[in-house]
Amino acid sequence: MSVPSRYQTPPREYPAKFQAASVRSVSRLKGPVATAERANLIAARVGLGILGQSLDDRFSDLSEEFLFAKLLESTKCVSRVDVIDRSDVRPPSVLRIELESSSRPAPGILDWALLLTEAMTLVYVIGAPLSVPVDGVATVRIFADAGPPQVLEVTSRLRYVSNFYRPEDRPMAASLSRAMALRDLADQAAELLCGKAR
Repeated sequence: MSVPSRYQTPPREYPAKFQAASVRSVSRLKGPVATAERANLIAARVGLGILGQSLDDRFSDLSEEFLFAKLLESTKCVSRVDVIDRSDVRPPSVLRIELESSSRPAPGILDWALLLTEAMTLVYVIGAPLSVPVDGVATVRIFADAGPPQVLEVTSRLRYVSNFYRPEDRPMAASLSRAMALRDLADQAAELLCGKAR
């Protein structure tokens, strides 16, 4: 399963403006972007390379906030991004970010027509491939000063080819689409906070 080539290059860099930021997830559906076995694969596909020792016991699975923190740090706009959770007693940074991400199937009319045809003709039994779209959606609320939060939302679509005998493709595609959305969101947040890319 491949992602568009623009995601495989390192993120754009921006002028440094903030020393530290804190990010926390407010997603209603808690769950990792990827399990520990797939964490480095997902990170490499969105331009981060291998995370290696960055995945400690607290982040044995690749959480959305950890991935977003690493992506935002890689833009150089913010030097250090701390991941905090609801039970964290540390005071939040001056720059606070609330993050939410999800993925959802995104079939269009043609996709529904193909699915219906496949179901009625039992083509899926022989394993005919089908192109399936999935959307990754990510939203941040950025609290940078006393004013109202700035809200950014990104949707990234991934098309992959699968069939009836490959149920493991769906979670991998969902993980990749969320990671793509988080990558785009980190880039937009860095541009909003720090200006034009270098």
